[in-house]
Amino acid sequence: MSLPVRCLVFLLLSSPSPALARSWIVQPDSSGDAPTIQAGIDSAAAGDTVLVFPGSYTGEKNRNISFLGKAITVRAPAGRDSTFVDAERLGRGFLFTSGEGADSRLEGFTVREGSGGSVNTSDGGGILCFASSPTITGCRFTECTANDLGGAVHLDSGSAATIDSCEFYDNRARHGGGISMLLSDGSVTNCVFERDSAENDGGAIRCVGSSATIARCAFTDCAADDHGGGVVFEGASMAGITACQFTGNRAKFGGGLSVWFSEPVVTGCVFSGCAAREDGGAVRVEGISAAGESLEVAVYFEDVAITGSHAIRSGGGLFMIDHDAVFVNGRVDSNISERGGGGIYVKHGSSAFAGVRVIGNTAGLDGGGICVAGTAAIALDDVVVAANTSMRSGGGICLTGAAVATITTGTIARNAADSLGGA
Repeated sequence: MSLPVRCLVFLLLSSPSPALARSWIVQPDSSGDAPTIQAGIDSAAAGDTVLVFPGSYTGEKNRNISFLGKAITVRAPAGRDSTFVDAERLGRGFLFTSGEGADSRLEGFTVREGSGGSVNTSDGGGILCFASSPTITGCRFTECTANDLGGAVHLDSGSAATIDSCEFYDNRARHGGGISMLLSDGSVTNCVFERDSAENDGGAIRCVGSSATIARCAFTDCAADDHGGGVVFEGASMAGITACQFTGNRAKFGGGLSVWFSEPVVTGCVFSGCAAREDGGAVRVEGISAAGESLEVAVYFEDVAITGSHAIRSGGGLFMIDHDAVFVNGRVDSNISERGGGGIYVKHGSSAFAGVRVIGNTAGLDGGGICVAGTAAIALDDVVVAANTSMRSGGGICLTGAAVATITTGTIARNAADSLGGA
């Protein structure tokens, strides 16, 4: 063997080999490689996996569990039905506060009775993400609470967490009973929210100044005392909400969805049986901020169905004020308002409706199908307004104040009013 070849072989044999990823076993009786979940994370290096076996994990090192910035996977291989992190209302489940990225993964746990307030802030009862972007999949959050933001999960300060195939039951907070996002870009997909609640805004999800993606989620029987029984977007949030189901959610404003000074794109969603104690039985949109700023970008709805919802005041299905909107290829049917706009109520702003069916709605006062008020201008193209009823004026469409409606094509038929203007 020549000298250069011998030297090369020596160098290859003497070079340190890359560390191999390993798994750390955690057992509920502390008999594994590490006695607690936190101890398993403490021992793990980048690329490692902490495998947490079935059981209920309680105690100091099994709550407020920090990933410590590590790109590791913490997995419950038996899944959320049999592996529980029970914080016993003495702290959170998990913390991502050290710049974790997408390779920091949490998989397959139930986090129950987490409570924000004991570490860092009063936000995020189940999980707190601060300037971190972990991946959270296949988890369940039950009966978690926060004094302020995010009963189950709170994302803050540029967090871009991915939350997929998770379940949220009976969580509560002041804002965002299930999830809160503040100046963050979270993705929430294939999730279920049931009976989550907020003392103020966002029974299930609240987004403030955030670019959120919400897709293929179901929101059922969630509630907020103020805005957005299901979801609320505030503070110039730019969000996409796609193929979601809103059923039986309720709030003071916007029983299913409330949009305040924000620019969401809502596509392929269904709102049914939602209720508002004031305006917007299913959806409420407002374009003026608390500081009096106006928003020029329109909310966009496409292939959206709003049905069987109820508002004590106006907009049994959809209520919009001081905001432009585009609504394409949807239906608004069988909704009730006790004042104006059984199906749709628009005040100020400019809105365009194309290919929308407004059928079988009822208003206690004006505009059984659509009520247009103030300085609002609406354009209707290929819109059907039929079989709507008002107890006063405009069974199909009612214009009040300086409102203007431009109708290009469409059908207005079989509407009825007790006083003026059956059509």
